[in-house]
Amino acid sequence: MGGCVISRRVVRVFVSSPGDVADERAQLAAVVQELNTTLGALVPDRPITVELVRFETHVHPDVGNGPQDVINQQMDDYEIFLGIMWSRFGTPTPTAGSGTEEEFRAAYRGWMERRMPSHILFYFSEAPIPAQIARKNADQLVLVHRFREELLSAALVGSYDSRATFADTVRPDLVRVVSTILHGDQASSQIAERAAADMPAADRESVRQRISVLADEYETTRAAMQPGDARTRRLEVVASTMRSLAQAAFGFLPELTHSASPGRRLVAITVLQVIPTVDYITWLAERMVVEKPFVAYHAAVALLAATRTLPEPDLDAAAAGVVQAREGAQNLRRDSDRDVTLRLAEAELVRRRSRADGRS
Repeated sequence: MGGCVISRRVVRVFVSSPGDVADERAQLAAVVQELNTTLGALVPDRPITVELVRFETHVHPDVGNGPQDVINQQMDDYEIFLGIMWSRFGTPTPTAGSGTEEEFRAAYRGWMERRMPSHILFYFSEAPIPAQIARKNADQLVLVHRFREELLSAALVGSYDSRATFADTVRPDLVRVVSTILHGDQASSQIAERAAADMPAADRESVRQRISVLADEYETTRAAMQPGDARTRRLEVVASTMRSLAQAAFGFLPELTHSASPGRRLVAITVLQVIPTVDYITWLAERMVVEKPFVAYHAAVALLAATRTLPEPDLDAAAAGVVQAREGAQNLRRDSDRDVTLRLAEAELVRRRSRADGRS
């Protein structure tokens, strides 16, 4: 008798960016090729291919309402949106400040309305911009900054130090997201708990050392640099790197959440941004009162992630955490990043409860 043929699962990743990050786009292609090789060895019983969707390879000549319209018509079916920006915002379109902005907003609408794409990742480069390019792109840099500030208040944003390190930043995020898609019937915390239990002792010690390095980097950077945009951008790079450790660091949450080190507590918060867990909702809410603004903001982001992804039975706990955070941070400025993030969490709870009521 012939065996049952298992159909191959294709996960499509749409990459969106202006033209100044061609090197990062090439690195992403290499990461996807590497990921496909790894997945074939790790899950031979669940055939899966990650397909990178790019205008360079997936758009054919056609007619439409301008070049961006042609791209939109041919790239509307993907599960992961991945955006990248550095020194340019991009060329304006009839409906947005750039093609990348238009593509992001379409993806975000799809995510808000029907959770498709199921994941949105966006990365900003902190690589130095040569003076000649900075002068030429001065208006573009203002637009990039504004767009980044908007995304920071609405979602997780990744940062990377240099052009050469982009692959190392995006690789663990893609592995985690693809794993979540593969195990869609399981909570991300269940997957992380299983991975933590199976982690060899040598790997566990390596992760512990990496946590220590990043925690110390946060604390020394905060102490050495003057408050301001430059310090915040540098700390965001550190936090983004911490998030890339989320899957591996999940098993350290009990000790990290009880640590006297603000850097180690920030590691715990970034883990919970990626892998929301109902057991730590109250702890996150308490961070809004006792932590410095940068760490408190990231705790608010973790609460927002919880309202977006925790299963419906845990929504009451998430709502209680948001209320507790709001009560503990009553003196926040209306337009502060923490206030904006908490308001987004409140709106997400309303949206999810409304959908749940509609199904009942």
